[in-house]
Amino acid sequence: MQSPGPVRERIERAGVMAILRRVPEARLEPAVEALRRGGIRVAEVTWDDESSPDLLRRAMACSGDDSLWGMGTVTDARQVRRAVAAGARFIVTPVFIPEVVEECRRQGVLCVPGAFSPTEVYEAWRAGGGLIKVFPAGVLGAPYFRHLRGPFPDVPLLAVGGVSADNTPSFLRAGAAAVGAGGALVRRDLIERGDWEALAECARRFVAAVQEARSPCSR
Repeated sequence: MQSPGPVRERIERAGVMAILRRVPEARLEPAVEALRRGGIRVAEVTWDDESSPDLLRRAMACSGDDSLWGMGTVTDARQVRRAVAAGARFIVTPVFIPEVVEECRRQGVLCVPGAFSPTEVYEAWRAGGGLIKVFPAGVLGAPYFRHLRGPFPDVPLLAVGGVSADNTPSFLRAGAAAVGAGGALVRRDLIERGDWEALAECARRFVAAVQEARSPCSR
């Protein structure tokens, strides 16, 4: 298993993380394959119930070796252990949960704790979070990240909540290390009707948005 540092670097390099929440079991594999065709290489399966680790295993099995998978919406140490046993390379929480950060440390996996206020960001980082998920990022928008970079220039931030392909460049230019997107990227309507090419195209738009933000000409 890769140590937390290289895993964080892979997330930052990718720039976008897909969040798969309550994807129907029968449509999981084609959805994962479509996202991969669109260029997505980092994704999380959220913990929705006790079957979630099995869904993570299935998602990993149908993606390439160059894909990085984690478990999201993790809220206790037991879930951390089950997620890691299923193959999760990183753990994401909805809020700052010290128990989860500590268990990730024991398991040797990257923890991405959720935070919102400057105090929460700092506490999550000080406790051992390797990448801090600012959620819900869309409430205050990209300028909030520019303000956070002032006192916390060395804290890597992940923008989640209200992220779209249109505003991804703004978040990245404002100082986010990467973005995470659920409904705007892993679109439920496209999955329900099995429009896999449209889902792949949605992924391509996010990947292109990351490239746009990082282009020297866009600065």
